[in-house]
Amino acid sequence: MWRDRKVKIYLGLFLVGLSFGIGPCLIFCGPVIFAYVAGAKKGWREGLNSGLLFLTSRLVSYLALGALGGISGKWLGEFFYEKKFGDYLWILAGVFILILGIAIGLGKDFDSYFCRITHRSSAKNINVILLGLLMGLAPCAPLIGVLVYITLSSKGVLDGIFYAFFFGIGTMVSPLIGLCVLSGLIPHFLSGRPKILSYFKRACGFFLSLLGIHLIISRLLSIY
Repeated sequence: MWRDRKVKIYLGLFLVGLSFGIGPCLIFCGPVIFAYVAGAKKGWREGLNSGLLFLTSRLVSYLALGALGGISGKWLGEFFYEKKFGDYLWILAGVFILILGIAIGLGKDFDSYFCRITHRSSAKNINVILLGLLMGLAPCAPLIGVLVYITLSSKGVLDGIFYAFFFGIGTMVSPLIGLCVLSGLIPHFLSGRPKILSYFKRACGFFLSLLGIHLIISRLLSIY
């Protein structure tokens, strides 16, 4: 009976995650990741890699939130929402997105800069990894509902992690992957037209900056 209940919860959370992946998560994360990949990456492979890294990083954030929910749901709710910490996370995400947008718009290659500092090939993906982590930690209304459910259903840390895992896996089955592949192809098609490609990247950077500014202003207004 206990195992049957667990399986039902796992399946339910996976289905909820699936609906999020083609709904709220796609609507919010789609424009951000599309503008970033289209402006900073080249080719469908880099687009696919960026999409998978983004979704995996976001899953890691969900696991961390699930673990916290398993430890103490009351503490999690107070820390993130009553003390406005969630708003500050959104502002931090907005600042990061704004910086990425400005860098792309100016033609700066922050990825190569990180590579030179660390001398590791994996460092070139640090931007998209940080983006995924921040977007996963920044709370939205649907995610709050899922966290509340995980908190009420969990009897410990492992429960919270497993519940968050199945929800997160559901969100990864998303059209976002295809969107990243498509956005990675656009610069490739424009590579023979450097002037158009330059304008396109600037437009992507500008759009990304607008998204960052919108996040910052909307959260500052909710705080003050």
